[in-house]
Amino acid sequence: MMTADEIRVVPKSDDAKTVPGLLRHFSELKGFKVADPAPDIDGWKVELPNERKVGTVDDLIIDTTDLSVRYLEVKADHEALGTDDDEWVLIPVRRARIDDGEHRVIVDGLPAVGIAGAPRFTRGVPTKAQEQQLQEYFGSNTA
Repeated sequence: MMTADEIRVVPKSDDAKTVPGLLRHFSELKGFKVADPAPDIDGWKVELPNERKVGTVDDLIIDTTDLSVRYLEVKADHEALGTDDDEWVLIPVRRARIDDGEHRVIVDGLPAVGIAGAPRFTRGVPTKAQEQQLQEYFGSNTA
């Protein structure tokens, strides 16, 4: 089992370019792929250590400086959130492990209120203020 913070993206060709110092959706980075040996976890189920389903990986938030994954953008099931509708939450990559054999991502170290208490934003890359909220919720060693 590997940790999700081991995922990196690399150019597929010499003409793939991005501006360093930004956060971007992986789906928007044209000409890039997930570097071997890490799997592309897009669409994989996201679970807690007790195997309770949280949702599915909808995209990855990439730091364009070092082409590393900073956050998993998870479409969280409304049952897990205690809401009427599914919503998106960002999970810091350091809180996730990859179970390649089962095609799932396991989220560790959630605060006592669980995923339901995680900050929720409109879909997109987080602002500095939103990143601060995520760090406060998940712990300061998340970015």
